[in-house]
Amino acid sequence: MYMTRNIILIFSSVFFLSCEKNSSEEYFDKGFDAENIGNLVSAEINYMIACEDDNYKGCVNAGNIFMNKQNYEQAEYAFKKACDGEYVKGCHNLGYLYTITSQDVKKDYSKICKLYQKSCDGGFTKSCDVLKVLK
Repeated sequence: MYMTRNIILIFSSVFFLSCEKNSSEEYFDKGFDAENIGNLVSAEINYMIACEDDNYKGCVNAGNIFMNKQNYEQAEYAFKKACDGEYVKGCHNLGYLYTITSQDVKKDYSKICKLYQKSCDGGFTKSCDVLKVLK
């Protein structure tokens, strides 16, 4: 219930603020500036506005904030959106998220490896390094 309320609050903020008609890159920049001064609430909102406008860097940065807050459901949404948009760092982070939150890593091993492989194939070398350890 609490997680659902948080998601609704975030997306309500995203909808309200998105009426300002800035570009996704401007929202990403606002999020980046806010994060650099420690205003994570503003960073999270601006990154998610950028993310909803298919700025996948925004998705990954929002996902990282969510992960640090242990809001794994929201992090999964953001990383998955980036990964589905072929932003391979999103695939890497989604693989990592599944690794640390899985109740049964052996059961999820194939899914995790596929995410790291997609990221590696896309040129994200950290994922290639992880795959060497996993295989």
